[in-house]
Amino acid sequence: MRRILVIGASAAILGLPTYAGATTPSVIGRGAGHWHHVTAKVADVPSHDVLHGHGTFGGKTATVTGRVTGLGFIARGRCTVNLHLTTASGAIVVRGASVKLYPGFSNCGNDFAFRYHSHQPTGSYAGDSFKGRGHIVLKSAKETKSHTRRFVVRLS
Repeated sequence: MRRILVIGASAAILGLPTYAGATTPSVIGRGAGHWHHVTAKVADVPSHDVLHGHGTFGGKTATVTGRVTGLGFIARGRCTVNLHLTTASGAIVVRGASVKLYPGFSNCGNDFAFRYHSHQPTGSYAGDSFKGRGHIVLKSAKETKSHTRRFVVRLS
């Protein structure tokens, strides 16, 4: 016997069964904005990039804030991404780590893939859990041919 899993209103419309705990991946989307670099004041603490922007995630307009953190005093490790997505109906924190390992005292460069999972969902996201892959690109002011550093992030 083959089972077809259709999630949400589609199942009701088609007269198919729904399954408890099934959620649609409502953080899939993309955002963009500007960023600035913060250099650590202590040698063994990693530097980070602070992000501010907007995007569309799960079909909803969102404000995107967060940071990308490089590596400090460690032989090898993964760079981290922390994004706060805020919509009119709730907020969620997306935490991720780079797919690739990087040497100590390095940043991740300006273009890398990461795996993510969700934290602290509120509002319409409460009780939902999301995970997936993401990709972020940080462009310098020179690359954007302006006085602003720009970023683009994609969650899938």
